[in-house]
Amino acid sequence: MNFITQDVLYTSGDIKREAKAQLQGNWRSAVILALIPSLFSVFFIGTTARDPMNQTLLEDLVDMLLNIIHTFLLIGVSFTFLDFIRQRIEFIDPLQGLIEAFRLKYFTNLLLLKITKYLYIFLWSLLLVVPGVMKAYSYSQAEYIYKDIVDRTGVQPSAKECLQESERLMKGHRLDLFTLHLSFIGWYFLGFLTIGILFIWLNPYTTMAYTIFYENIAGSSYISDTDEEQTKNKVYRETTDPYEEIGQDPDDFRDFEDF
Repeated sequence: MNFITQDVLYTSGDIKREAKAQLQGNWRSAVILALIPSLFSVFFIGTTARDPMNQTLLEDLVDMLLNIIHTFLLIGVSFTFLDFIRQRIEFIDPLQGLIEAFRLKYFTNLLLLKITKYLYIFLWSLLLVVPGVMKAYSYSQAEYIYKDIVDRTGVQPSAKECLQESERLMKGHRLDLFTLHLSFIGWYFLGFLTIGILFIWLNPYTTMAYTIFYENIAGSSYISDTDEEQTKNKVYRETTDPYEEIGQDPDDFRDFEDF
């Protein structure tokens, strides 16, 4: 792992501090990358919203296609941030991140994984809301696991394998992720008060935090020997005295001036 602030992150505050440390000096490119899915949603999905009861089959298919594209744009942000944390890439490239999840080695099986995941969560939700929510948290790391298995072995894991592995990985950590989600509620509220302007910075911050959460609980389980050897020899970001610059408070956003 290539964390800047400390080797192991124990609390939501630790994860958020690490997210800010990773983004320091990279806010501009991270904001641009994370802004693309939001703009796509506003200008394409938002403008095609119709009464679902009166839509034609063609309109349904167009909506489905747009939602798939939006989903893969979001996954591309997460995949790019994961590569950046692991120092597989030297900097965040919005153009590369834009197409990351659409690569041939990912797209088809990743789409099957997303469909299977949503189906399982939906079926569990039919029982009661709580089982559905618990399964959503259990399956939350499946996309990261899929990427890691493909990158490490070149083998395409099944959707079921990824979901089962995510469930195993999240045992004992569902409450941790729930707590991390809760820690951002205040910022989301402020985001709505600013008519969404704050989300320009908040989206990359939260996505980086969730990616770091995965890296923290996964450890070196899914990292190849090549990755470990490469990261030993690469230091792209300064790791000394991080608190001197980013501050102890994970919600201190004064470093937005880096943008």
